[in-house]
Amino acid sequence: MSTNEDASPLRPHGEAKPGYSLDVRLWKVTKVDRKARPYQLRWVVGGKVSSATLATSALAESRRSELRQAMRRGEAFEIASGQPESEVRAAEEAAANAAEAKPSLRWFEFCRKYIAGRWRMSAAKTREGIADGLAAVALAMVKRGENTPEDKDLRLAFRWAVVPANAGHEPPAELKTAYEWLTTEDRPVGDLLDAEVFEDVLYRLSYRLNGTLAAGETHKRRRRALNTALEHAVAAK
Repeated sequence: MSTNEDASPLRPHGEAKPGYSLDVRLWKVTKVDRKARPYQLRWVVGGKVSSATLATSALAESRRSELRQAMRRGEAFEIASGQPESEVRAAEEAAANAAEAKPSLRWFEFCRKYIAGRWRMSAAKTREGIADGLAAVALAMVKRGENTPEDKDLRLAFRWAVVPANAGHEPPAELKTAYEWLTTEDRPVGDLLDAEVFEDVLYRLSYRLNGTLAAGETHKRRRRALNTALEHAVAAK
């Protein structure tokens, strides 16, 4: 393993505050036997191993570059989480701001309103592309638990529920459980800023329910649907 090690470059002399360390060692990205996130990045902070698994090699290398840059800046890393001090501080500030802010709009309600606004002016093929893309993202934007419905049912429930003509109607019996989960266990839109959540979003855009890679055009269509929706979210604040 030592041949893959990247010693901390330009580490300053000095002491880190309690719970942090300047002793950081970073290893190269490796591929592991995992279907969803097969690329693993490992590093050591103050003798404690941290790791992250990501969906693509590019994402893993990008995260490795971020950690390496923090090392070059001479940042101390938090031993418990393995994260650079600047990231820990930013997360704490974001959490404090979120606690003071009003409740965030949730993903399903955002999608329902967004699609309703575009429905009348969109061709059938465009409607299909929007619904398919945002349904894929919805699988990453629900909290998972012991009784989480199957992904195929969550997708079907989402596709049914965002059709404006179905608003106010009871879902079909076979989709009722998935619909209730989708509308009560969905994440706030702001959770897209969470790196782990967004990694799962990227995976959902790229893969089918059976774990096989989606066609290139399917991925582009889904990515376009998400990008347009996020542009609307930013414009609507």
